[in-house]
Amino acid sequence: MASCPKGHRAALQELLIDDHGETWVATAEEISTWVRSFRPCHDGNDILEILKLGFIHVWPLPQWAIVSLWPELVNPVTMTGAIHEIATLDKEWTFIWDRSPGGQCERFAGYMSAIIRIEALMAAAGKVEAYSEYAGLKEAAARFSQTELLSDC
Repeated sequence: MASCPKGHRAALQELLIDDHGETWVATAEEISTWVRSFRPCHDGNDILEILKLGFIHVWPLPQWAIVSLWPELVNPVTMTGAIHEIATLDKEWTFIWDRSPGGQCERFAGYMSAIIRIEALMAAAGKVEAYSEYAGLKEAAARFSQTELLSDC
């Protein structure tokens, strides 16, 4: 996997945001090879193994993005990198999939409500304080978002 400067990647490539907030472009095959290199006996769920490192996985599709994370393991720098990527993608729908035990998958119209939800998940996990600059946006997002709790992504 290689770090990818903004604007130099294909539109629908999977993205990993690491614990330094850096974005990495990776194919499913590259992710699998990389995971096998440090976890040869893992259960076969490569993305889950990467999330256990505190990374965030962003999978952009034509009209939506699926964002997978394990809030208790993600640090604020990773979250900030992911927020930037999600906003840059500017998809019609954003799915947030909390992959921690008991986590849920939620669908949001656009990206602003999804970003606020990521921040809330991180705050609930005790990883970050609620960002004051989002305070005014939370009310607006609540009025304009269409959020749906999904049983599975």
